[in-house]
Amino acid sequence: MLLLASACRDDGVVVHAEPPLINIFEPSDGSEFYEDQQIEFRAQLDTVDGTPLDDLTHRWVSGNITLCEEVSSPSDGIALCVTSFPDAGDFSVTATAKTPFNERSTDTVEITINYNEPPEVEGVLGEYLCDT
Repeated sequence: MLLLASACRDDGVVVHAEPPLINIFEPSDGSEFYEDQQIEFRAQLDTVDGTPLDDLTHRWVSGNITLCEEVSSPSDGIALCVTSFPDAGDFSVTATAKTPFNERSTDTVEITINYNEPPEVEGVLGEYLCDT
């Protein structure tokens, strides 16, 4: 008698979560601003695996400085960060989108912050200051 046996291996359900998509669309690379000027950064978030957009979170940094803490994304997928820079210079701003499965994607924009010079006031001395 010949006995044939086969073994099937069942590893269960394997979920492959896809990282989200993120694209900073405002401001564009190379945009210039002034010290302490309020800047609105906007990014479009999306998913390829059907994860609802409001299940994503987003966070914004420049170097090791957090510009906007990690928060849940709105259902329209538009991530917003409003911030300012106190010093002049060139900066890279990175937005990170994260899924509930901790899958991440980033996008970066380069901006320039210019020195905010006070205006120069020129006055005319003498007879033109006061009409008497």
